[in-house]
Amino acid sequence: MCLCGWSFSNAQDSLTNHHTAKTVIHHYLKKANQLFAQKQYQQAQLTYERVVFLTKDKSIANEALLRKAYCHKRLKQFTLAQETVERAELLPAQDSVNYLLLYEVALNAYLAQQYKQSLKFINIIKNTIKDSIKVQRVMFLEILALNETYQWNKAKQLCVRYIKLHQSDQNIEALYGFVEKKPFKSIKKAKTISWIFPGAGQMYAGVFWRGVSSSVLTLGSLTFGVFSVLNGYYASGILTGLGMGRIFYTGGRRHAAYQTQKYNLKKIAKYHQKIKEFLLDNERKYKK
Repeated sequence: MCLCGWSFSNAQDSLTNHHTAKTVIHHYLKKANQLFAQKQYQQAQLTYERVVFLTKDKSIANEALLRKAYCHKRLKQFTLAQETVERAELLPAQDSVNYLLLYEVALNAYLAQQYKQSLKFINIIKNTIKDSIKVQRVMFLEILALNETYQWNKAKQLCVRYIKLHQSDQNIEALYGFVEKKPFKSIKKAKTISWIFPGAGQMYAGVFWRGVSSSVLTLGSLTFGVFSVLNGYYASGILTGLGMGRIFYTGGRRHAAYQTQKYNLKKIAKYHQKIKEFLLDNERKYKK
């Protein structure tokens, strides 16, 4: 009889403690949501982390981690947002929540410029989420990430599908015509013409006056060195004139390659921006 009474008392205490813990967790979750609504993101994320620490319910932990990631994202802490959601555990029969978790990981990886990571999580969405409409919603993000990894042909094919899906009248060639035209400058050519004539590589790369200054410095130094040697000033001619000329000459070739790459990256960024504007404008219309 005493044992039965003791067991019943323990069960009651356990239920009371469980109810108290659940109440405390919901209190902190509500408080965190209020802080988020008030745009107090630093305090909100700390409170969401407390919920994760206190709860044993994985679905509540996932909710808190997702909302904590939203705080990081609002603070532009994209890597931290990605790492926060990666702590969540995908649960069976929770397709909608799992989609939100995976989407946030993929989005924040993209925003953190971890484009290959973004594509990895997009592929997980495509392979694990059963709802085809939800999978279609990440198509725009996949196109953006493919662009940033220079997989333009694959991105173009996916963009054709995106345009058809959204019944857009956008001309695909207006977005991806550069893939066939390849309007980029050759780094190898820039270095070669710099080797033939100092400064020509920078001019080819679009920095004309830097090319002129490189040409003047290189040829001036070499001319000084030759005249010094011819006039018997061997030390100053070789060490100063020819030595400095060699430095300007090799440096000019490296600088030509750098400026050509910089020119190409600007061109690529311009094309990517045009595609991004189309996709984001379309996504905004879709959400309305």
